[in-house]
This record gives sequence, structure tokens and C-alpha cells, in this order.
Amino acid sequence: ASSKDENEAVVSTQSTGMAGELHYKIGDYEDSADVYEKLFLRNPENLEYIEKFIRASQPLNDEESLSLCQRLQEMKPRSEAPLNFALKHSTGDRFRSLVDGHLQKQLRKGVPPLFNILKHLFQDRNKYEIIRDLLLGYYKCLEDSKKFTPDNETTELPTSYLHVMIFLAQLYDYRRDTKQALFYIDRAIQHTPTYIDPYMVKSKIYKHAGNMKEAVFWIDEARTLDLADRYLNSKCAKYMLRAGMLDKAEETCAFFTREGQPAVENLNEMQCMWFLTESARTYYSSKNWSKALQKCHEVEKHFVDIVEDQFDFHPYSMRKMTLRAYIGLLRLEDSIRGHVFYNKAAELAIRTYLHLYDKPLTDVNGHGNGETDELSEKEKKKLASKKKRAAKKKQGQDTT
Repeated sequence: ASSKDENEAVVSTQSTGMAGELHYKIGDYEDSADVYEKLFLRNPENLEYIEKFIRASQPLNDEESLSLCQRLQEMKPRSEAPLNFALKHSTGDRFRSLVDGHLQKQLRKGVPPLFNILKHLFQDRNKYEIIRDLLLGYYKCLEDSKKFTPDNETTELPTSYLHVMIFLAQLYDYRRDTKQALFYIDRAIQHTPTYIDPYMVKSKIYKHAGNMKEAVFWIDEARTLDLADRYLNSKCAKYMLRAGMLDKAEETCAFFTREGQPAVENLNEMQCMWFLTESARTYYSSKNWSKALQKCHEVEKHFVDIVEDQFDFHPYSMRKMTLRAYIGLLRLEDSIRGHVFYNKAAELAIRTYLHLYDKPLTDVNGHGNGETDELSEKEKKKLASKKKRAAKKKQGQDTT
């Protein structure tokens, strides 16, 4: 399709959605439901269309909502959005039945983000316990008979057992039960030592437990299994920064930066803000105030550059009349300093400036009277010795 056709399709979808909302607001619920049903058929993974279709259908209770959801599922059997809606709104045995079938299907396929997809359900303790009990049942049956349940006729592949152990480790880590989480993830690593995901999960478990050194070790193990994976490289560098390993983080990033240029310089040139914010946090933790502020101001400069770069887009929009994109740009400029990276940098800069106001730096070493209580005994002695030598030197200059 041409870019013109794509633009028209986007406008058509937006205007249809607006029509559905207007029908609902004037009380024309049937037409509103028809509009959202058509939009669902066009994009069956859009949860918003499902929610608005059910809202416009005016169900009397949860059972009717689930029946409407099942109707949408029958229209698009391969869509997962109706099932996710049903899992969110069902309880008890209905929930157990739905999640049981869904878990078996997804674990058999080995869907990596399954835990994150279902994570929102764990806020309900009953749903968490149902999922945990099902997983423990799968684990035992797969170990004994290579089946998810004793009633199943088909034998599962070894990968199903592996993904059950990984999911159980994530499940226990969610409740911060580190001992149980490590038990299952260690078994997963023993089962398939060349699979990357268990190493990443183990690293995250140690991170949640507060042991960043171990977290770095295991994420680095995952990285070495696939040196061409940029995501793993970035994740490893981020964990190293959290552990205070600045030099190692820079060396790790250098594998994917431009040759012949320092990694930090290249990352700054590419506006790699996660690296800048994490570096600022590391410098702040090590009380290197000047470096922390430098990184925060580099982030702020990137946002200034982003806004200035948009000036070229204003005449382009007027010339091409891409009105929707232009309105989106204007709204972006209104809220760009609400971005998560800007907020992180601003918060760190504010904390640093407040600290320096409360405990100002007065000597060449960067340690003032207010800071000596944060130094070790050895550092305090060294500082006192330097001050004595500086005082003697000054006294000698005054007498001459």
C-alpha cells in the first residue's frame, strides 16, 4: 500500500472510533457497539475496542460481559485480547478453567513474555495462588510423566518443562521468595545450560534481592552466550552501572559503539539517555557530585536539542498538510519535559544541588566541613594531613 493509502486508513480508523464514542455519549448504544465490533474485526488485539464494545452493549453483570467476550473470541479465534479481558474480569472456577488452558498453550509454545502478560493478574492474591498451584501441578506431572496433567493424552516436549520452571522462578520472585525462586531457576539452568532466558531471570532475582554483584555476574553470563545481542549488551551495562562498575560498563558498551571513538562520547552523541541517567545515579551514589551534575545537564541538553530540531517540521507540516502529525508534535512539545528520562535527571540534579547547598564544598579536594562525617577514618586522616600541609605552606608564604 502507498503512504497515501496508509494515511487514509489511519484517519478512517480514528474517525470511526470517534463516531463510536459520539454514539455512546448521546445514548445510541446499539450503533456504538456495532462501530466497536467492526473496529475489533479490523484490529482484534486492541483491548480498548473490546472494553468499549462491552461497555456499549450494556451488560447487566460479569457473566454477560464474559459471554460477549466469548462471542468476540469466536469471531477471531487466534486473538488473545478477548481472553486477556476475560482473565481480568473472571473469578473462581471460571478463571481457573480459562487460565489453565491458556497457560498450557503458551508454555507449550514457549512464549517468552508470558509472565509479563499475566503479571497484572497477580495483584489479586486469589488469582496469584490459582496460577501458582496450576504451575506446581504442571511441574510435578511433567517431572513424573512428561504431561501437564494426568488426564492429558499427549506427551510434552522437554522445553515445556523448562518454561514451567522459569515461570515458577519468576512467580516466586514476584513475591520476593528468593530461596524458592533460585531453586527453580537453578534447575532450569541445569536442564538447558545453553538457553539464555534462565540466566536473565536469575540475574533479575539477585537484583530484586539487592545483590547487584551477583546480578552482574549472571547477566554477563547471558551476554556471553550471544555476543551479537544488543539488548543483552545494554542490559548488562545497565546492571554494571547499578553495581558501580563504571569502567566495565563502558567497556561492555564499546562492543556496539563506533570504532575509534570513546564509548561514552559516542553514546552521548547518539542521545543514549538510559546510559546518561544510570551513570548520573552511579556518580551520585559514589558522591562524585560534579560528574553526576554533568550527566544530568547532558540529558537536559538533549531535550533542548529535540525541541529545537522540531522547528524544521513546522513549515514541512504546513506544506504537506499532515495535520494530525502536526497536532501530535505540538502536544509532544507541551509535555516533553514530563518524559521519564528527563524526570530522572531532574530529580538527581535537584538532590545533588540540595546536598551541595546543605554541605557546601570548600576545599580543592571537594570536601567541606559538612562532608567529613561521610568519609572513612583513613580518608579523614588523609584530609586532615593535607589541610595541615596547606596551612603550613600558607604560613610560610605570609612570613616571606
